[in-house]
Amino acid sequence: MNSKKERVPSRWTLIRGARQVLTLQGDAGPRRGPAMNNLEVISNAAILLRNDVVECVGSCSRIENLANARNAQEIDATGKIAMPAFIESDASILYDAAVPDEDCGLYPDIAHGIRTASKNKLACAGIANLSDYARYGVMTAGVPSLYADDLKNLVKVLTIQQGLQNRLLRLRPIASFCTLADRPEMADEIVGTWLRVLKERKLASIVEVHSVAGGDGLAARASRWIALSAAAAGFALRVRSGDGMPTDLMAGGESASVISVIGRPRTEMLRATGLLRSNAVFTVGVQRPNDEAGLASVRDLLDRDAAVAISMGAPTEVNATRNMQHAIYKACRDWKMTVEEAISAATFNAACALRASHLTGSIEPGKSADIVILDVPDYREMARRPGISSVEYAMRAGQVVYRRQPLSIDLMPGD
Repeated sequence: MNSKKERVPSRWTLIRGARQVLTLQGDAGPRRGPAMNNLEVISNAAILLRNDVVECVGSCSRIENLANARNAQEIDATGKIAMPAFIESDASILYDAAVPDEDCGLYPDIAHGIRTASKNKLACAGIANLSDYARYGVMTAGVPSLYADDLKNLVKVLTIQQGLQNRLLRLRPIASFCTLADRPEMADEIVGTWLRVLKERKLASIVEVHSVAGGDGLAARASRWIALSAAAAGFALRVRSGDGMPTDLMAGGESASVISVIGRPRTEMLRATGLLRSNAVFTVGVQRPNDEAGLASVRDLLDRDAAVAISMGAPTEVNATRNMQHAIYKACRDWKMTVEEAISAATFNAACALRASHLTGSIEPGKSADIVILDVPDYREMARRPGISSVEYAMRAGQVVYRRQPLSIDLMPGD
């Protein structure tokens, strides 16, 4: 009897004939300044995949003549572009199922909806939302536990999100304490019990706290204490800055653990020591206006070498969309981003905002084969097609998750 395990043959896939491949290869950290305009484009290119990772990428003449490419399964990308799959760092995938059926006005009690909805109902809503993201080429998402206002609710939401891991998308569950910002008396329980439960059960590796204006009030001190305790316990930190003042949580020892700030700082804070030089990525939702009173514009952030990612916004936001190609269009139109900056913000920098850039966000050997193929002749066309999705294939870890099917029309015979 042979005790050695039988070797499973490698599965090879060749993406061939692409007019352009946007590799986004470069430094490991978040892109900023001129680096955001460098997409490392290869013309007339091919990509060879081995199982779930990228084996090599380069010119068609080189890649397509490799020995392992000759018998590989082929995906024809002739005349199209291939690029890293999109990443949405702020997706509330369970929101739909948590909205109560009865009319609760403009602001329904979502926490109550999460508490009373069955796990199956929440999971089904999550799968439906992830399917929508997939058909727009999003293969990785950060999923905060917004509206979970007690430990039981928090564990319920994070457990459901963990169960949806890799069903369609790669998920980064985020334990969010933002809805508790007006209940600072909860800080003792969060620090003493909640963080320990999250760590022991491995429910999340990122903790999200709310940045409170003023910096000296009870709520601000509670948020900072939670942030310090989470950082000390080994969690990465995300700051949700609804008021444009994230500096209260980025001035102390916990700042090194901050990987992302949701929102923009106030204009007068742009010169704050360490704010823009930190490793944090400023993640801005395209549904927010660029001229909000007192807040720095996205162009200001970019011109000061801040690392910026774009988000489409949660379904609770007005005019939210799951179409990242449309988000790129809006970022170029409304924020005066270059199309190269917008693509970097929707891929590699968004991966950095979720501490996932070692896995995804670029096309390079050894990384997960998270790739989208778009039916456009040039990547710059993405900034000229409002409301359009050109995604033809979406792949996660080398598997085709979405493929656009051709239209079939049966014409009625004439009389």
